[in-house]
Formats: sequence, structure tokens, C-alpha cells
Amino acid sequence: MFNSFGLSIAVEPSLSLLPDNVVLKIMSFLDVPSMMSLARINRRFYLLHSDEYIWSDVDLSTVPKLDVQRMKKFIREKLHPALWRLTLRSNAIECQRRPKMRPIITGAALDELFKKCPNIQTITLDNVDLSQLPPECLLWSSSRMERITFSRCVAPFKWLEKAKPHWPNLKHLYLPYTTKTSDHDLQYLASLRASVHPPAPTLIHLSLTNCYRIGKAGIQSICDSFPNLVMLDVSDCSGLTPECLLLIAEHMIKLKELNISNSVAMDSLESADTLLSKLRANCTHLQQLTLSPGQLYFHDDRCSEINMVRLNQLRFKVVFV
Repeated sequence: MFNSFGLSIAVEPSLSLLPDNVVLKIMSFLDVPSMMSLARINRRFYLLHSDEYIWSDVDLSTVPKLDVQRMKKFIREKLHPALWRLTLRSNAIECQRRPKMRPIITGAALDELFKKCPNIQTITLDNVDLSQLPPECLLWSSSRMERITFSRCVAPFKWLEKAKPHWPNLKHLYLPYTTKTSDHDLQYLASLRASVHPPAPTLIHLSLTNCYRIGKAGIQSICDSFPNLVMLDVSDCSGLTPECLLLIAEHMIKLKELNISNSVAMDSLESADTLLSKLRANCTHLQQLTLSPGQLYFHDDRCSEINMVRLNQLRFKVVFV
């Protein structure tokens, strides 16, 4: 910067010197507590922090000491109808250990949330007790929801079937460590697609990490109803059998990523060879296969040597975890 005499003047960098659109972009990278602190600096930042651009993507899992009352107040006073992506974290696991503790996320709070913000397309619920939510709480996602994550959620058996959600536009479903998920839930999920007219866009991403109640019936439902999956994660699904992996290799021909680590070990060198052959022949789009060491029958040096040769002949990347 120059003064009236043409001499350069050193200026301390400051957000106040930046135009509003640049400040808004910077604020969009802040977590909610940091943004609230910035809003208290001056009137300009306070007005900017209310812009709908800031509140289109919100992660409330970073807010400390959040309880059910503060959650409801935050929904009423801060969240904007333009919100399209939201992350919420509750305390279901802690509530199981301490019965007198109240859950952070309740059915009433979710009902109020989705009435105020009807345009949500992506939601992540972490550590939520789904058994304490009324079934209609899962119906909010009926028209616009495209990506849903239930992570570490406590759920009753057949929870999807009991809730009967209607997700015609769902493309991404992630259920890591939601361990009550079973074959019945996957079969119901498959029936949802069949019941929608016109046919709904099919799932392209499905994560079932550590859903150890999943077995052959569930995998068969996925293969029959979601042939367009490009990402499937069944890592740590200990209920799977070698036959389940062969079903995946035979039917899910559009897969680009497949994670079967810590799920099941192939029971013979021949079955391991069959799996690799089917993946190579059928899954022509496959780019990455994630395994755990020993999963392809590495029981002795001979098997290890043979399988390593075959793995090196594959056109896709193999990752061991």
C-alpha cells in the first residue's frame, strides 16, 4: 500500500481488509465453535456468520458440551433452510453405560430440524440410539436424501424394516459399526427400490463395516437389487463365507472399490484362485481390492508364493491392511 506521497507502507494482514466473499470462503472452512467465536469480534463478522452460504454445510459434532436443550436452541436460532449437509453426534454408547444420562439427539429435535431444513441431502448420525427414535423420524429423508451415514449407532434388530423409510434418491449408504444391521435390513432395502415407480436411482456406495450379522442372504439381496454398486465395503463382516465373496465377484461387475479385509479367509488355494479369477474376468472396472494378510489362504510358503504371483498379474491395485 502507498501513502499520498507515493511511499510504500507496511500493512498488517487482516481479515477486515478482505472483501465479504473472500471472508465467507474462509469462514466456511471453520468448525462451528471457531465460527461462533469469530462472530463475536465485530458487527461485520456477526452479519457474515448469518449468511446461508456458511450454514449450507454444518458439522455439529465439533460443538463441545452439547445437550438436548442446546441442540434444540441451536436448531431454532442458527440453522438455515439452505442447509444441505449435516453431521450430528450423540451419546448413545455413554447412555447405555450411564442410564441416567439423557441422549443429545431426540426424535423431537430431529423432527424440528427437518421441518426447518427440508433441503438436506447428506446426513451423518454418529453414536445415535435409533431405538429411541420414533420410526417416522427416518421418513424425513423421503424426497431429497442422497447420502446417509449411520456410524456406531445403537439400533434394534430389523431396525430398517421397522422404520420403513422411503429413500427414492438414496445413492450412498454407510453403516459402519451399526452392528444390529442384518440380512433382514438389506432385504428390506432391496425391496424399497423395487417398490418405487418410476424405478429409483440405485445405490452406488454401500459400507457395512463390522456389520457381522450380514450373511449370504444379505449379500444375495445386494447382488440382485444393486448391480450398479461402484464401492462395497464388507470389512470385518465375520458372518460372511467364501461363497459370499464369490457371489460378489460374479454379480457386481461395476465395482471400482471392494474392501473385504478381515471378513472371511478363503478355505483353500483353489477357492482363492477362483475368487481372483472371477474378479479379474467379471469386475472389469475394479481399481482397488483391499484384503487382510492371510485372507487368500497364505497358510504356507507354497501358497504364499503362488498367490503373490497371481496378485501381481491382476490389473487392479491390491491393498493389504
